[in-house]
Amino acid sequence: MIDVETVYGVLLISALLLNGVAITASIPLRSLLAPLREGGLITRIVLLDVVLVPIVAVLAANALGVDPVTRAAIVIVAAASTGPIGMALTRIARGDVPLSVTLVVGLGALNLITVPLVTELFLPSGITIPLSSLLSSLLGLAVAPLVLGRLLAVVLERSRSGEPTVRTMRRIAQRGSDVLLLGAVSVALFIEPRAVFDAFLGPVTLVAVIEMLVVAVGARVVTSDAARVRTLAVVLNARAVGLALTVATIHLGTVEGLRATILAYGGLTQIVPLAVVLILRRRSRGPLSDPTSRTH
Repeated sequence: MIDVETVYGVLLISALLLNGVAITASIPLRSLLAPLREGGLITRIVLLDVVLVPIVAVLAANALGVDPVTRAAIVIVAAASTGPIGMALTRIARGDVPLSVTLVVGLGALNLITVPLVTELFLPSGITIPLSSLLSSLLGLAVAPLVLGRLLAVVLERSRSGEPTVRTMRRIAQRGSDVLLLGAVSVALFIEPRAVFDAFLGPVTLVAVIEMLVVAVGARVVTSDAARVRTLAVVLNARAVGLALTVATIHLGTVEGLRATILAYGGLTQIVPLAVVLILRRRSRGPLSDPTSRTH
């Protein structure tokens, strides 16, 4: 019998693959990585993501006197910089997609250094991070879908069908990714439903709210561009929950309630910013920029 975790994994991976196709079907990879030329912006974002977010999360956890399991979950999630889901959330929020791609790939690579460092500082001794899991996650869920999408677009553009087929493919991939992503988030809540619900009622929710507010304020300090503020608000809060769950399962698999706390904390910091952005977008009178139009 297929278990809930398997269904969640299949839905999430499928959503991310389609999202990569949707993004790169109309944007060349060189344009997606163009934000790397903005060194000052990227430096400020890195400081916000890999320095301020973990420190604020740990300080908030200490101030609230959380139990060791909750603290461990918060540290692991805060240490894991944005996951590939950040690209999908940015597209849905109509943010700066090229910037989100740069951040997901760049911060994902930086995880190889920052995750071991942050966890070494704030977790009990003896816990190490599997670098192979970090690398495979980055390549498989972030880089590979982007390359695949661009290759499909090039093949179709050179065929008789041409640009109209590419646009159709992008629309189908976008809608499919949105549906599968919603399904994955819904299914995730049923992996450990009672424990996740209990975690929501605990201090982890307050820590998550504090972190989200810090990221929202920090995003406005980093940049004044509205689309980029939306992008940072969803991307930097969308921590690599899959990586955090992998670390917890491998190294702390016998600790009761740890994975549920990771799901609760990580889920809040992914869903709430996106919901806020969508609500504000619906209330906005002026049209927002096309997420595929920013190439910087």
